[in-house]
Amino acid sequence: MDVSTTVRTAMRNGAMLGLATQIAAAGAGSRLAFFSTAKPTAGGSPGGPPMVAVILGFPVGTVSAGILTLSDTAFAQITAGGSAVWARLFDAADTWIADYTVGTQAMHDSDPATAEVILAATTLYTGAFLALIGAQIVAN
Repeated sequence: MDVSTTVRTAMRNGAMLGLATQIAAAGAGSRLAFFSTAKPTAGGSPGGPPMVAVILGFPVGTVSAGILTLSDTAFAQITAGGSAVWARLFDAADTWIADYTVGTQAMHDSDPATAEVILAATTLYTGAFLALIGAQIVAN
């Protein structure tokens, strides 16, 4: 489909507004959980407990230019160290919303599919803390 930049941005904004609405539908308490297991099929069994689950802000964030910029989160303590491979987004009612690959900016620059959630480093240490500051979800 060939559309103008204005239409493409409007479509991306609509997608991100829909995602923000879905995240917030059950109220405060949605979360992004990080896992060291192999990424399952969409919504499938995670294969183990999360390394850490970061509670998202409420309201969830703002949408502009096809980007959902999440509200900054509080710190969550990492309960199982290792290498973060993927992340799962849940609403406050514990309903699955989406699964994302996790990686670094360098991984994303090399192949965007290998790092949909970008962290400074993928190694997470037991007892350390993780917060999402300036995190974004981009409509492609």
